[in-house]
Amino acid sequence: MNVFESIMTGLNEAVEYEKGNLTEKTTLTVELLPEITAVEIKSIRNEIALSQTKLPLDNHT
Repeated sequence: MNVFESIMTGLNEAVEYEKGNLTEKTTLTVELLPEITAVEIKSIRNEIALSQTKLPLDNHT
């Protein structure tokens, strides 16, 4: 399904739902994240000049 078809499907479902012809439904797709090693993370941080001290690892502080 291309982007246009996906948008049109969603719009048509919304119209049918508003008319009472369709009950609400939710579809959730979860994709696994790629595995990244500590060495790869360190390399990425070095490439973008972001040290661990600059990287907020704990949002509670």
